[in-house]
Amino acid sequence: MMSICNFLSGVWFMHFRRVKSIRGSLEVTTKYKDIKMANKVDFFKCYNPKTSAQRLELPSAFSLRFKGAVPERAYLVDRNANLWIVKMAKIGNDLFFCDGWEKFVQDNSVEARDVFVFRYDGYSLFDVKLLGLTGCDKEGFGEAQVEQVTRGRPVQRPLSPYGNDMFRSGLAIRPRNPYFVTKIKKSRPDDLYIPKETIKDFQLDNLPEEMFLIDPQDRKFPTKIKRWKDERVWCRGGLKSLCAVNLVSQEDTCICEFVDGGLSIKFVRGNS
Repeated sequence: MMSICNFLSGVWFMHFRRVKSIRGSLEVTTKYKDIKMANKVDFFKCYNPKTSAQRLELPSAFSLRFKGAVPERAYLVDRNANLWIVKMAKIGNDLFFCDGWEKFVQDNSVEARDVFVFRYDGYSLFDVKLLGLTGCDKEGFGEAQVEQVTRGRPVQRPLSPYGNDMFRSGLAIRPRNPYFVTKIKKSRPDDLYIPKETIKDFQLDNLPEEMFLIDPQDRKFPTKIKRWKDERVWCRGGLKSLCAVNLVSQEDTCICEFVDGGLSIKFVRGNS
């Protein structure tokens, strides 16, 4: 009988062939990276709805590998580059996935005795696979949700601030730093709105008053951070010039990644 270790090794081999594109050559800047382990760590957990429906306790041996402060947030990524953000908490000597875990369970229709297989990369990011009672990949895990249909036509969903559909399709590689995805607004061509979800999920409440927008050629365009009374946050200035020299249209998608010194902006062209 195949040992559980050999079985999981085979699982990871197949998994990482699918998600290799999410890694790329991107590096996490010192400003935003969390506590790093010396090596990647693999572990698995069996799902028990009585104890794990709202939070998941991580193995004690894994918890002991952390040195210093525990990251406040973890990022769960499936084989199709879908992303879930969950809060991490330390209770006693053990680590838990808390807020956000229940949504992950619901989104993936997790059932009793399903098995999660995790790989932690050292920077708060966990690759995750879900195995069903058959011991194989759980059917439906990592697949795109079916579009809702009204009067025979698909409903146009709003652009997600994290661009799951775009990254899943392979048009771009998901950034490793805090980021959001947006399009240029015709009514505000020189203003860039930073979604509330991004501010909250990545804890970006203390953005500097001035920073740079950085295009793919590393050209820098000064901008100022403006906070409205309704708590919306904008980058004001610099965007119009950046878009002009890069021939950005309203059909193009902008991937905006927070890096040390500014906001790096890359583009996925609308005709891609």
